[in-house]
Amino acid sequence: MLISLMACDTNEGSDVILGDDSIEEGGPEGIPTQIVDRMKRQEDDWNNGDIAGFMEHAYDEDEELLFIGSKGLTWGYDATLTNYRKSYPDRDAMGQLTFDNLEWIRLGQHHGFLVGKWRLQRNDSLASLEGHYSLVWELKDEQWLIIADHSS
Repeated sequence: MLISLMACDTNEGSDVILGDDSIEEGGPEGIPTQIVDRMKRQEDDWNNGDIAGFMEHAYDEDEELLFIGSKGLTWGYDATLTNYRKSYPDRDAMGQLTFDNLEWIRLGQHHGFLVGKWRLQRNDSLASLEGHYSLVWELKDEQWLIIADHSS
């Protein structure tokens, strides 16, 4: 998937200058501030028990969205949302989510690759969970959206 994304962008190596600081790189590790803000909003949504908001504020609402997790490949926004709801049926299962973005790699003018760590701090009756993610973001209509998520 990454190879095809890199081939899509003809202005390889050029910076995006669209007049909106949230689209340009400027957050930690050069991450576009809009992505940093979206992921903070995701943490807030998750920690308030709002899985639909968690999805809505960062994922591309498209049937070509790809999620790769411990159960394999899931295609589509609705299927991914359904899987999240099955895996985390209540607030106790959801715990408190934190992200730690580690590396941002531009894949051309309209795509980027973000690697980081996630952690779910849960109560004593459920083990806390943690792992890593790699997210492919696409700039669509001046909105950065996740088009592929590999979380493990």
